[in-house]
Amino acid sequence: MDIASTIARFANSFDEKDWAAMASTLADRITVDYSDFRGTKGVIARDEYVSQRETALSGLKTHHLLTNLEISEIDGAARCRASGLIYRTRADKFFHSHVIYEFELAFRGGRWEITGIKQAVLWHEGDPSIHAGAKNPGGNPERWALTSVGRRTIMTIREAVDADFAGILGLYAQLHPDDPTLNDARDVEVFQTIQASPWLAIFVLERDGRICSTCYLNVIPNITRAARPYAIIENVVTDQAYRGRGFGRALIQKVLAIAWERGCYKAMLQTGSKQASTHAFYRACGFSADDKVGYVARPG
Repeated sequence: MDIASTIARFANSFDEKDWAAMASTLADRITVDYSDFRGTKGVIARDEYVSQRETALSGLKTHHLLTNLEISEIDGAARCRASGLIYRTRADKFFHSHVIYEFELAFRGGRWEITGIKQAVLWHEGDPSIHAGAKNPGGNPERWALTSVGRRTIMTIREAVDADFAGILGLYAQLHPDDPTLNDARDVEVFQTIQASPWLAIFVLERDGRICSTCYLNVIPNITRAARPYAIIENVVTDQAYRGRGFGRALIQKVLAIAWERGCYKAMLQTGSKQASTHAFYRACGFSADDKVGYVARPG
């Protein structure tokens, strides 16, 4: 079994509750670091690791999605870094985690086995009380968010309010630096129109009181597709100082979830960027460039 297959089997074993399969991917003893999530760190025996997962996930429906694998291998040892999205539900409650995994592996007895696991939390969403292994940080569980540089900070995704207007304009200036500055309050009027519409919403990601990311969700009423609406997402931007931390992806995934909750049968966006990293970002968020071709017309 190759490295990617070993990691995939490890992830799938959680969701299938196949504890024997999980054990088959692990070394006799594993170095673990779940300090971001449950405060545990150290060396643990394989059987104890599996037993803890079986207990913590009892009664939960889960789906572990690991993507963007970065694998390096040398002399029978390997490292694998992966982006993870963990869905958990129990009855009508949910608790989801956006994480980065770092695995260490060794090639022994003709197979790869996991010798180390580190989980860094980017963002949680939902009610941690449904997960027996979660460390509840207190406060409103809907706002439990990311860990950064060893300290817990609050990251909130929400619809924009009046006080966010200046911060949103600052982000738009990074997105479209050649846009003119309006002095007649037309932009304020449009902002208020968007706020008043049941079909339109500007969302922001706020970290420690600062607006770090924003995007604009348009839900379009529609007669076809069983009269289901569709969504268009525009003006996606993260502050240059906060890029590369998963903020943009967290925001897009939350906004997509809201679009699905509102009954949209699809969501679309366009980008004029030619940068491969931009296209990779949107693919990682779940968008495909293969379904349709976009055309743009402009006046004049």
